[in-house]
Amino acid sequence: MMRHREVLHVWNGGRHVGEFSRRRTDSDVDFRYDSDESTSGGVGVPISLSLPVSGVSSRRAPKAFLENMLPADPSARRRIRLSLLLVDSSSRLCMI
Repeated sequence: MMRHREVLHVWNGGRHVGEFSRRRTDSDVDFRYDSDESTSGGVGVPISLSLPVSGVSSRRAPKAFLENMLPADPSARRRIRLSLLLVDSSSRLCMI
């Protein structure tokens, strides 16, 4: 059985370094670096100290990282949702 996932690709300096993902039926967000980021061939620079290239991060760290990139003001988040036409919980990026 295939699980449907939403994926947000992460680029740094023109290089794909990893991806955030979540199941469409779940609000948990995961982050995975590309395999070459964690080997000697990769730069190995984390996108955040809370998301280390090697090692384990908190289960809540990926979602917190994304939420901290958004404005704290609820009315600003509402304007973003409306401008992107994200009006229901089944929409992409509904955490906004």
